[in-house]
Amino acid sequence: MATCYSELRSGAPGPPGTPDGTRPDGSADQTERLLDLTDSMNDLSAAVEEISSSTAQLSSLTTDAAADGKRGTTAANAARSGMDRIEAETDRTSAEAQSVSAAAQQQASAVAEVSDGVEHLARRTEDLAALLDAFDGRRGAQATGADGPTTGPAVTDGGER
Repeated sequence: MATCYSELRSGAPGPPGTPDGTRPDGSADQTERLLDLTDSMNDLSAAVEEISSSTAQLSSLTTDAAADGKRGTTAANAARSGMDRIEAETDRTSAEAQSVSAAAQQQASAVAEVSDGVEHLARRTEDLAALLDAFDGRRGAQATGADGPTTGPAVTDGGER
């Protein structure tokens, strides 16, 4: 079509039906205006096609962004769920550790009490051994008739040292 428009603008012979091939009066101006209008319409059509192409690209980008957003949301939800499971496991483990710690403290306290009791029994056993030695020494001295001092430590406070 561009060829036809350029032929009309170049002054090529007019449409059939005019005897000398020229246009009737005023028709040249009107044809020029129509050609300008057609050029403007072609320019507008090209602009509309460009806008349509840009809109299609924008739509594609929007669709991709929405899909990425959904994937991101899904990943965030999965991560949040994983963190919740980790937190629950940490809480459970912490509670178990506190329980075990309390039991260990009770056992340590019981062991300390037993240790104190063993130390007390050891001291009492030492005292009894000293008394037994003193008693054996006196009995031996009495058997021989000696009135000398007895061997072993003197116990004057009821056996407590």
